[in-house]
Amino acid sequence: MKTLILSLFVTATALAQGSFAIKNARLHIGNGQVIQEGLLQVQQGKITAVVDLNSGEPYTLSPEVTLIDGKGWNLYPGFILMNTVVGLTEIDAVRATLDFDEVGNFTPEVEGHIAFNAASSILPTLRQNGVLFAEVSPRYGMLAGSSSVLRLDGKPWTNSLVKAHTGMHMHWPSERKENIPVKEQLYAMLSQAEAGREGQQFSALRRIIQGQEKTMLHVRSASDWQNAMDFFRPWPKVKIAVLECRDCEALTADLVREKQALVASRIWELPPFYHAQPQQRWLDVQKMSQAGLLMALDYEGDMEAMGGRNLGFMAGTLKRVGFEEKDILPLITLNPARILGIDHQIGSLEVGKEASFFACQGSPLEALGFNMIKAWSQGIEIPLKGRQETLKDEFERK
Repeated sequence: MKTLILSLFVTATALAQGSFAIKNARLHIGNGQVIQEGLLQVQQGKITAVVDLNSGEPYTLSPEVTLIDGKGWNLYPGFILMNTVVGLTEIDAVRATLDFDEVGNFTPEVEGHIAFNAASSILPTLRQNGVLFAEVSPRYGMLAGSSSVLRLDGKPWTNSLVKAHTGMHMHWPSERKENIPVKEQLYAMLSQAEAGREGQQFSALRRIIQGQEKTMLHVRSASDWQNAMDFFRPWPKVKIAVLECRDCEALTADLVREKQALVASRIWELPPFYHAQPQQRWLDVQKMSQAGLLMALDYEGDMEAMGGRNLGFMAGTLKRVGFEEKDILPLITLNPARILGIDHQIGSLEVGKEASFFACQGSPLEALGFNMIKAWSQGIEIPLKGRQETLKDEFERK
C-alpha cells in the first residue's frame, strides 16, 4: 500500500513539474514536418526529445518522466493568434470593458499586456480549439502602442508574458490632404526621438528606428505601403511587418526583397475586387507563401476576440485550393513566432522550446471530426472547461 501511494505521489509530482513523455502519437512539428508515430519528452516545462519511433534509432527516457500512451492522438504546437484584442475586451457593446482603445492619435508608450485580463471568459473557448498564445495589441490612432505575446493559460500577465514589445502598431493614413499634418507630426516625433529627446513616447519610438522592435504597419492598399516605405527611408534600421493589406499580392517580390513579413487578415472575407473569384484571397495566400514570403494569419475585425477560436478552421480553408496541412500549420504556429521574434521559444515541437502544445483527435484545421483531448502550457496541463460547460453542469445538477 505504501509503495502504491509513493508511486502515485511520484507520478503526480512529475506531471506537476512538467516532466512526462507521450509515446505512439502523431507529431505535427509545425515546420512542415510530420512524424507519423513518435515520442515527445517533456522535462521541467521544456521539450527535451522528439523521436521518430519508425526510424529505428535508439532513445532513452529519463527515469523521472511519466510515460503516457498517446496512440490515436495528434500533437500540435499551440496556435498563435496575432494582432488581437483578446484579454483587452470582454463585451464589445460595453465601453468599460474595452481596454484596447487609448485616447489620442500618438500613444507609442502603451503596452498591450498591462491591461490583459487573464480571467476573461473568452480564453477557455480559444484554448479548446488549440489557441494557446495571443499577440495582444492596442488599437486605433496612428501610433497605437506596443503589442505583447502572452500565454492563454489563465495566469496573470506577470506569469504568462512570453515577450513584451513584439511590435509597434502603426495605422498608416491614406494619401488625403487632411492627413498631411498627421504624417508631419510623426516625422517630427521620430526625428526628435533619434536626436535623443527624453520621455516615454520618444523612448518607445527609438526602439523602432533602431530596429529593436518591429513596426507592425497596418496599410489598406499596396499604394499606401509604397508611400510608407518612402516615408521611412531616413531610418534604414526600421523592421516592418505588413498587416491588413487586401491587395498586396502585387507586392510579393517587393516584400521578399525588403525582407518584410505579411500578416493576412480574415481570409474568409470576399476579395476586395468585384471581378475576382470568391476564393481569390486563398489563392493569393498560397501564391505569396510559395514565392518565399514569410506569412501568417490573424483574425482582426468585428468580434475578433470571441471569433479568434476559429483561427485553425479559417486556416484550414486553404486546403480547398490545394494547400497541404503541413504547409498551412506554420501560418498559425512557427511563422507568427518568427515574425514576433520568439521562434526560439515557441511555435513548433522542437527540442529546447517550451512544451506548450495540445493533443487531439482529428485535425484542428477541420471543424468536423476534431476533438480536443488535453492541452499543456510550459509542460503543465491547463483547464479546457469554459463558462458554458460550467453552466451546463450547474443546471444539470438542479
